[in-house]
Amino acid sequence: MTVRTGLRRATFCLAAMVCTVFSISEPARAQAPATGGGDAQAVRVADEVWQALGGDAAWNQARFLRFSFEVEKEGKILASYRHAWDRFTGRYRLEGTNKEGKPFVILFNVNDRTGKAWVDGKPADPEKTRQMLEYGYGRFINDTYWFLMPYKMKDPGVHLAYEGEKSDDSGKKWQVVRLSFDKGIGLTSGDQYHAFIDPASHLMGRWDYELEGEEHDKGSWNWTDWKKIGPLMLCPDKKQIGGNTMIRTPFQVVSETVDESAFQEPK
Repeated sequence: MTVRTGLRRATFCLAAMVCTVFSISEPARAQAPATGGGDAQAVRVADEVWQALGGDAAWNQARFLRFSFEVEKEGKILASYRHAWDRFTGRYRLEGTNKEGKPFVILFNVNDRTGKAWVDGKPADPEKTRQMLEYGYGRFINDTYWFLMPYKMKDPGVHLAYEGEKSDDSGKKWQVVRLSFDKGIGLTSGDQYHAFIDPASHLMGRWDYELEGEEHDKGSWNWTDWKKIGPLMLCPDKKQIGGNTMIRTPFQVVSETVDESAFQEPK
């Protein structure tokens, strides 16, 4: 699998680093997901997932999210970013290091994509700021989807289809739900995903995808070691099946209150 650095909705293919850019419709909303669309069995499974994750009460308490996003291959960190998000207002902070090895900070609002950017502690010029805001929004879409994908199963424009119970190579049985998307949803609406749901815990233990385009890249990842962080159930590690890449979010904060220092400009 390659990691695309371009703005796709589904996965960073591994050309430079793993990045799956998925759709996030209404990213800053404070309420629970909409009903979405799909057959009755698929919707029932998605509802069970939602309740296992914490349900409406937990989601509505999760105003402020802070997390790191790391791509690791063969024990080496290929990419590392730090995120902070006020879901109720759309304010966002992204920090990382650019390809020249210089630290950057992007402060923007995910609702209107306006904001400011700094490189090596200095304000970026207007053209560089425009480029960095576009990049920051793409990272927001990508990295938060890796972080929160099971919470997005019933977003507007998402269609669910139940594909029955399937067994993996170990003999474990999963309830499989296919996700497809209305045209114009996300950055690549032709992508398709398969969520493998544990019928006992109702949590997602694996996800497969096939990307739109001529190459039709495919991938499979295990989602393991779910933990309760604040009000939400979250999975810190995703391991590539048949590969040696990990997507990690080792630092996670979920809170009802906002840490305002996260949105202060660099001094």
